[in-house]
Amino acid sequence: MTFLEYALEDAKLRASIYLKMIGRSASVAAMSELLPMEAEPEMLAPLHEQFRAQLTEALLRGDLPRYPGLVRSFSQVGLIAFELALADYLWPDDWREVWEEMDEKGLTVENAARLTFFVRDPQLVYFREMQAAYGELSPLFHFAVTSATDPMRTILRMDQRLWGYFSGEDTLTAPFDQLGEIVPLDTFEGEMVIRGELLERLKAGAQQDYSDLTDGAPPLYHMHGPAECGKYHLIRCYECEHHDQLIVLNYEPVAEMDAPSVRRILWYFYRECRLYEAPICIRKVPDQLLQKKKDLELFLDTVIRPYLGQPWRIYLCTTDSASLVPLLRSAVRDYPIGEPDREERFLLWQAMLRGYGLETSLDLDAISSKYRLSPDQIRKAAMYLAMEQEEGRELTEQLLTEVCDRIIPPPEGGSIKRIRTTYTLDDLKLAESQKDILRHVVAQMTQRHKVFDTWGTKSRYAYGTGVSVLFSGPPGTGKTMASQVLSQMLGLPLYRIDLSQVTDKYIGESEKKLEEVFRVAEKGNMILFFDEADAVFGKRSEVTEAKDRYANTEVSYILQRIEEYDGVSILATNNKKNMDNAFMRRIRFVVDFTMPDARTRKELWMSCFAKDVPVKNIDFDHLAESYELSGSNIKNIALNAIFLAAEEGSPVTMNHIQQSLQLERTKVWIQG
Repeated sequence: MTFLEYALEDAKLRASIYLKMIGRSASVAAMSELLPMEAEPEMLAPLHEQFRAQLTEALLRGDLPRYPGLVRSFSQVGLIAFELALADYLWPDDWREVWEEMDEKGLTVENAARLTFFVRDPQLVYFREMQAAYGELSPLFHFAVTSATDPMRTILRMDQRLWGYFSGEDTLTAPFDQLGEIVPLDTFEGEMVIRGELLERLKAGAQQDYSDLTDGAPPLYHMHGPAECGKYHLIRCYECEHHDQLIVLNYEPVAEMDAPSVRRILWYFYRECRLYEAPICIRKVPDQLLQKKKDLELFLDTVIRPYLGQPWRIYLCTTDSASLVPLLRSAVRDYPIGEPDREERFLLWQAMLRGYGLETSLDLDAISSKYRLSPDQIRKAAMYLAMEQEEGRELTEQLLTEVCDRIIPPPEGGSIKRIRTTYTLDDLKLAESQKDILRHVVAQMTQRHKVFDTWGTKSRYAYGTGVSVLFSGPPGTGKTMASQVLSQMLGLPLYRIDLSQVTDKYIGESEKKLEEVFRVAEKGNMILFFDEADAVFGKRSEVTEAKDRYANTEVSYILQRIEEYDGVSILATNNKKNMDNAFMRRIRFVVDFTMPDARTRKELWMSCFAKDVPVKNIDFDHLAESYELSGSNIKNIALNAIFLAAEEGSPVTMNHIQQSLQLERTKVWIQG
């Protein structure tokens, strides 16, 4: 027989013996398919001898099944209660009749004691044994309380997950499978590519878990840093050498539940620690739970304190730091983890591409500088690149740009909006000297790894390593198009910042909104485009009222935050003379956009008509010489003329363009 079969046979014998003892032999006979009629107390000893002999053999082989491994240290009452719970789970209808014959509602610790010692009232003599059994069973069974005064009379039921554990199942049951998972570590092959010093520090600290320094109990391990910065990877790298499983609980959805549900979920996940003798990692804890002492105390009281005395390690992963040491009696080991720098991203790209079997001639130095991805995002990028290569696509920088754009999370909110890019540098009708400035911007972004890290320049320029650009010129001269060209050249997403939605009349609110914009931008590695920047960054006014002082403070904050931003910031203005001098000192590049000359206007007119657009007798020289228009004006006029021709079903002629010119005059005064 298997160990479970021994347990079930023992439960049947005991139920039969007890029912016969209290005068219910007829009931035993009626349930003969389940309960053996010939059961006698002396039949139990040989069964136990067989169980112990088989257990000894399993221990000598080093192959101990899950059931005996879990219960072999139980007391007698605890073991019998567990056997009865198994039988009750497998044959609920039949065992309901057994309890009814005993005048009971179901399995309790008291009933288990009755069937252990074959007495009607075990509390008089065996109360201590019952208390010990209750303590053994509480971490494994969720007792449904039916008596407010006596826990020995609360109903004890085995659930599907506990039975599944004995059956070899290593997955959580619904609804808990939506909140976490059991992560196998025996097959984990990840390497600690970066932050090896943190891994060594974790190893050294863990060796003192049970020393006098920690009062004999493992401390709380607090890993904090930006999302996807490698906290979870660090834990897995360490624990794969010590355990086969890691229990993971994602706490964010749990935080919104009522207190009884939270306690039930925590009990469920910590039971998995007991079953596997495995550590637990609590992830995705909302920052607001850590920011106020009252909320933090409640979180610790519910989630951490009740379980700190157990032999397994508890890892708490948060994006925000919190002062846990003053609030916990047990020790806290603190591990701050920042975002990877350019050199670390370079190592991650090498390792992840190698891990997916990818060989590339792409410049990983430039890629590491251009894309500020987290370790997990780099892993995802390598995975998608491998998938694309399997489908026959060549591993080019264009493909890499597509993949990185796919995995970077888009920002939310009305104050920031994505601008899709289609223009190239050839589309931009700008003086070559000004185009060279755009090329310099690209070079500073792609060569940052070499300049700041390889050549050690970062130590001398620790502040303001981003690239700030001012586009200055009249409306319609190509400032927005130039920002799109930069986005295309760098392969980075472009977002327009609507300062009218960011700035707020209430003191302090603008800074909060702007900080959120920059926080999202830093995660997504975006190019930020502030249009009509002179509305905010103009010359600061003389302070005559409190609002003037605040307005100047707000401008100073934005200037400082732009300088701190480690990406590309583009600010557009119609007249740079209106810009504050303090602002101009912080700008790395200035690109001047002027009204196009006649030669450029001719190029603009000709570029507006695709090759499939039918045209007839259009005098581009006349248009360029006669009308001093901006690039945006020319595009609008040409598009309207094309629609007029399409409506008539004829090619575009000078007549259509003249009509379109008249329409444009209603918007802006045109010289000519």
